[in-house]
Amino acid sequence: MKARRSGGRNARVAKRQSAAQRTFDHAWRRWENPYRPIEQFSADQIEAVHEASLKVLRETGIKILSPEACGIYAKAGMDVSGEGIVRLDPDHLLDLIANAPGEVTLHGRGDGRDVTIGGRHVGVCTTGGTPNFSDLDRGRRPGTLSSLDDLCRLAQSFDVIHLIGPFVEPQDIPTKLRHLHMTRSVLTLTDKVPFVFFRGTEAVADAYEIIRIAHGMTAERFHNTPVCYSIANSNSPLQLDHLMCRGIIDAAMAGQMMVLTPFTLAGAMAPVTLAGALVLQNAEALAGLALSQIVKPGAPVCYGSFTSNVDMKTGSPAFGTPEYTKAAFASGQLARRYGLPLRSSGVTASNAPDRRPPMKCRWPCGAP
Repeated sequence: MKARRSGGRNARVAKRQSAAQRTFDHAWRRWENPYRPIEQFSADQIEAVHEASLKVLRETGIKILSPEACGIYAKAGMDVSGEGIVRLDPDHLLDLIANAPGEVTLHGRGDGRDVTIGGRHVGVCTTGGTPNFSDLDRGRRPGTLSSLDDLCRLAQSFDVIHLIGPFVEPQDIPTKLRHLHMTRSVLTLTDKVPFVFFRGTEAVADAYEIIRIAHGMTAERFHNTPVCYSIANSNSPLQLDHLMCRGIIDAAMAGQMMVLTPFTLAGAMAPVTLAGALVLQNAEALAGLALSQIVKPGAPVCYGSFTSNVDMKTGSPAFGTPEYTKAAFASGQLARRYGLPLRSSGVTASNAPDRRPPMKCRWPCGAP
């Protein structure tokens, strides 16, 4: 009996399929937007928002609750009052913002997991920070560490997901230990770019050290290689609290990505008009980004946007609305105005996994 010949047609077919598979995977892992960004507002309207934001920061200022951050602003030449109100000179502010890189590559641990954001590059991230989640089998319930682990496994299986968010809060883990378990889960179950919460210097330092060890980096290399990202939220209107200021400083010193995202809701903590809400968002974003660039010029940062409106009957946040989408497009225009990467969100208020959520989520995708 003759032995079956190895190779041949089946081997050639398998080789062609594997090459096609590698090309397909690479295409999903590295996104570039082939289309022109949507210009929701005219150049004159965007410039008006820009000028009004600078006026707010120059005349009204922003309240900084961190004495350390106030000292940093003061050393940089900003006007700091005894009440912690920081007023920023527009020319000095724009010079600081100009130091920030227009594109940033975040380095993952797996092959082909590096993600570049800024310009035409696009990175897709999971959601994060939710206290509860639901599925078809067991319905809605509080987040646990096991549910976080399952979501990490799920996200790892999709090449179209490039960055890992904090998914759900594992409420079965004590708060003081939660960051350790969450970081371990993300690093052991995925090889993608992880997220770090700004929950105090000790917690941030713990997470950075775990990530550094997972990458096998020296401390010097870690401080010069962005491998994770964090989000700092201003307290609208016009306030940065101690925890967020500390996080901005920590991220800049460590050379890791910081996304400054004001949470401005028109009709609640922001003016009811879209233009007024955008002015507030832009002023808060610029003030926080400037702090990062004072600490370390050239530190990787990202312009974050989350301006929406509230339900005028209940006062609750309204997501997936036309106003939110318009604000996302305008934020993209503002980010390009400053030469910064943009972080936005595809949100929905749908309560069912039907056609509505993906339709609403795709609307803001033209913002970058």
